Amino acid sequence: MSSFDYNAPADLFPARSRSGHRPVGYRRFNTAAEAIRFAIEQMPSEFLDGTVMESRDERADGFRIKALYDSKDYPLLRKWRRVDLRNASGADLTFATRQPRAREPNVKSKAPLAPNTC
Repeated sequence: MSSFDYNAPADLFPARSRSGHRPVGYRRFNTAAEAIRFAIEQMPSEFLDGTVMESRDERADGFRIKALYDSKDYPLLRKWRRVDLRNASGADLTFATRQPRAREPNVKSKAPLAPNTC
């Protein structure tokens, strides 16, 4: 998985729903990392299974797109992570969790000075 080029341009071909509805059409991205982030974080999860991403000579299906997003080599900050769970009856319990923010350096802000009322 480490040989994947996240900086290469990519084309994303979202799947259609069973009823033929496609909420998002073909999109071109400047980097594969942006295409992966869009597919995971913004597209409805039910469309990921049939989605295909092409980057250079490589094709990735929905399973591979998810694996690339979860990879430690993924270069972008993850905003949301989809958690797919199924209960004992098989009902889908998909929900999203917030990823921890990257720590920002402590910056002391100066309090505004009170206006001079003398």
